[in-house]
Amino acid sequence: MFFGFHFSLLNILFLTLALAATNADAQHVGDQDAQIDRELDQFIEIINLVQEHHVLPPTKQELVHRCLYGTYVALKRLPPGDLSNRISELTEDKQFKKLLREQVISDAPDKIVPMRMLGLMRESLLDVIPGQTRIIDAKNAAVGQSLAENRYVGIGIQLTQNGSLATLVRVIPGGTAYKAGLIKGDKILSVDGWQVSESENLGELVQRLRGPEGSFVELVVQQGDEPKREVKIERAVTFIATINGIEELSSGEQRYQLTSDDKIAYLRFVQIGPSTPHELRKIAAKLRGTGVEELILDMRSGGGLLHETILIADQLLGVGTIGFTQDRNGISKHKSKDGELFDGILLRVMISNQSGIGQLLLARALRDNRRAIIDGEFPASIGFVKKHVPLSDGGKLQLATAVLRSKDGTLFSNVGLRTSFDSILQSQHSKSLWNSIKLPYEVAKSARNAKSAVELAPEVQREINDGMSSQSN
Repeated sequence: MFFGFHFSLLNILFLTLALAATNADAQHVGDQDAQIDRELDQFIEIINLVQEHHVLPPTKQELVHRCLYGTYVALKRLPPGDLSNRISELTEDKQFKKLLREQVISDAPDKIVPMRMLGLMRESLLDVIPGQTRIIDAKNAAVGQSLAENRYVGIGIQLTQNGSLATLVRVIPGGTAYKAGLIKGDKILSVDGWQVSESENLGELVQRLRGPEGSFVELVVQQGDEPKREVKIERAVTFIATINGIEELSSGEQRYQLTSDDKIAYLRFVQIGPSTPHELRKIAAKLRGTGVEELILDMRSGGGLLHETILIADQLLGVGTIGFTQDRNGISKHKSKDGELFDGILLRVMISNQSGIGQLLLARALRDNRRAIIDGEFPASIGFVKKHVPLSDGGKLQLATAVLRSKDGTLFSNVGLRTSFDSILQSQHSKSLWNSIKLPYEVAKSARNAKSAVELAPEVQREINDGMSSQSN
């Protein structure tokens, strides 16, 4: 009797475990199906947004065809022989979704894991949309928006991590970290009790430093061998200057000349945002009466907003034509009015293949209106103006919605121009000019090689620095 009872219990136990495993498998399949549906719905949403907003939109059939063929190339496989014909016959969203789902879920013996296939398809789709299209998730879209408006909420620090603990390379003057006494060189040991290790991902640390305006974060920091310090810092809107000089003084002020009587001044445009025109006016007032004869505008990296770029061109030019933007509604001409901030001062603009489209538009306008000498090279690529189009999940799609044309109406794809940095050495103030450029250039080069962030995840920093954007919405 006892043995039989024990055997029944074992049967029940095995049956219960088997049912649990079956239910878990069914739940997993159900969750995966739901995720595949969500991904495919966004896939179709992106294709439709391209049709509605892109300045040079491929057809739906072209997008799907290029996307799937690119996916199969990435897999080093041949696509189904009838794929092209099938795509050409599709017209409705549900038909496209059905075809895409068939590519994701296959009964072939060597089938690809569905989620891997979806990932490759997404990458391929973004690659075939002209203009470096990107998807920005909801959280990073909010951060990117605040940065574009120069209303970033944080504690105001810049971090680096090169095989050691995260270290402050800059404490932004006026920020709450600055007011709390944090200084350059401080290492972050913990964030709200979470211990930071040398192998810690910088992005994870950045996420923990973020938070809503008015909230607090508790840090333990250490400067060299000095005693550890515990600080409680409020997260607040932090102003980040978009124009820097040769160096930042301990007071937080920027120095634009090597010496007070130097005839050369240097400005580095980090990016072009809503505060940039005002910053430029303040710098012009500061340099007025200093005897500056040449002004270097370093635009070798960064991005910018279209409206503010036009405003800066207007500040630097007299009466003239800045350029044109062409979208699906036609061509808009941008003019500058009378009055120059730096009238009588020679302008030299430094550009490179890392310059954002905003910087290139500004440099081209200054050159075409005979207002500046250009040192560097205009990349021979189409100048797309990008806009952030909302996605249904709260994220944004970075999409090319217009193209730039120079003063003579030429597309930026045909504005290749090359001049050598050696031409700098032939100027009237060659030695002084070169000395003024060399230090900031080496500092900027070193900063680009370091792994750093201004409380930003890498994908947000890429988005901020990439190309020109119209005012985000």
